[in-house]
Amino acid sequence: MKITDALLTMGASHGRTGKAINPKGIVVHYVANPGSSAISNRNYFENGSNGRGVSSHYIVGLQGEIIRCIPETEVAMHAGAAYSSAYLEQAKVNNSIYYGIETCHPNADGKFSDITNLSLIELCADMCVHHGFDPHKKLFTHNEVTGKLCPLYYVNHPEEWLKFKDDVQDMLSKTTLPSGYVNLAVGNKNYEIEAVNINGRFYSTLDNLTKVLDGKKIVSIRDVLEANGYTVTWNESLQRITAVMNNSKAFSQMDVNF
Repeated sequence: MKITDALLTMGASHGRTGKAINPKGIVVHYVANPGSSAISNRNYFENGSNGRGVSSHYIVGLQGEIIRCIPETEVAMHAGAAYSSAYLEQAKVNNSIYYGIETCHPNADGKFSDITNLSLIELCADMCVHHGFDPHKKLFTHNEVTGKLCPLYYVNHPEEWLKFKDDVQDMLSKTTLPSGYVNLAVGNKNYEIEAVNINGRFYSTLDNLTKVLDGKKIVSIRDVLEANGYTVTWNESLQRITAVMNNSKAFSQMDVNF
């Protein structure tokens, strides 16, 4: 998989605010402009998108080419408007937690070509491995997070969207990444930490973690747990922290300075 960098100019009019993202999932879009290329859609963002100031992290083109418009450490402006009252509250936070992928399509029905769809699957699988996302829980259509009819083909064919997520899961299971650096979101900041790949999952040491956090030896328990997908609660009267993932309690400790 080849990704070409064509990063947008910094500035709100280009859809690039520079704000840090705290990634929780991936939103798939269609460009709604049949026959348009990845680079033309990137340039639409760069040129101000008719005053809308929108963007996405990636654009997948008609020939399967992939353009990166926004680094994965930053917010992109792709899913912040709600198209139904049911999504108003969610729309307020979407851009701060979701990566956005715009996808080109040849016809008005919005169906992706086979070569485009394969690149999209590969990109989603790669991102899921890097960020520890479960494709069945962390991949969304634009429709699911704001109510917009996007991507149109998958909105009209929900069974094909389920198949797409199955295909990403299958690709993910075959993806082997080298050792290197991975992104870790802690609070409102993103860090790169050195890690090793073991059976498709990345592991690092506490020493590596403290190094990237300015050498701090005391790290917020909540930040680290939430960065790894746990839902954390704090009981002030009991002085107890509880972290839960998939309805299973993972950690509970008395007398923690939280």
